[in-house]
Amino acid sequence: MSPGRSIQLTRGTFLLSTAIKLKNNVTLSGSGSSSVIRRDLRAKPFANLIQIHGTDREPIEGVTVRNLLLDAGFPYSGVKGAGIPGGTLDIALARNITVEDVTSLYGKSYAFEICRSQNVYIIRTYADYAGNDLYSVTDNAHPLGRTGASESVNIYFIDAVAGPNVAESGFEVDDGPSFVWYIRTQADSIMSLHAHPGQKVPHHITYSQVIARKGIGVFAADDGLEKTHHVVIEDSYIGGAKGTRLQVRYADNVTVRGGQIINTSATHPNAGIELSSYNSSNILIDGVII
Repeated sequence: MSPGRSIQLTRGTFLLSTAIKLKNNVTLSGSGSSSVIRRDLRAKPFANLIQIHGTDREPIEGVTVRNLLLDAGFPYSGVKGAGIPGGTLDIALARNITVEDVTSLYGKSYAFEICRSQNVYIIRTYADYAGNDLYSVTDNAHPLGRTGASESVNIYFIDAVAGPNVAESGFEVDDGPSFVWYIRTQADSIMSLHAHPGQKVPHHITYSQVIARKGIGVFAADDGLEKTHHVVIEDSYIGGAKGTRLQVRYADNVTVRGGQIINTSATHPNAGIELSSYNSSNILIDGVII
């Protein structure tokens, strides 16, 4: 699609044999859930229904996607597989991007994925059925990722909802992003952050007024060489599903303020909050109902 255009989809189902690749300052709008973009099952499998991709030299800017239902059409097994990398709606090397009122179903690996991008707003979205994570922010684990990168900043999830049908996390941050905000998000699957071996840890992550029915995991780099740091969880409701809790492992400067944690841990029956022995420090817990 050419730069600077506005495209309005009518009601109906639109079959794709390859990804829609958006350009600078394009707005793609539908008519709500009655505007369905679906992968054509007769075509060779591909992961991205919508690509918002720039390059190292020229990041893409100013794209808006709204009022659509995306159906990638991959069977859901509940078991993580290698799959095809990338998200059903995939954002990489991008700036000033807005996605609002979009539903994503049956992704091969991810529903919404963001890589090496800045000032991205994911608003009033719903995702369910994916072979890895539903919402992912990463600077490494992506086809356009880079080892050791820490580039994604100012990523906002506002009133976004993650369903229960996912192989791993509902919301995940890994490998470098910072200043990621979850505001009034809801997850029926775990919310987590960590880093793969040799990668930068996420930091300055805020969970505000979230509902995390399967818990929140604040984890370090998998090799234990760097702590995740500056995490705030405020006025949030954590728990309700079997085996969930707030876990903090090898992290620094974590604040849990207000809200409620329901103790339903199967393995730690006395721990609504689990501060493990992985050398966490500077943990403040204030006014939380447990």
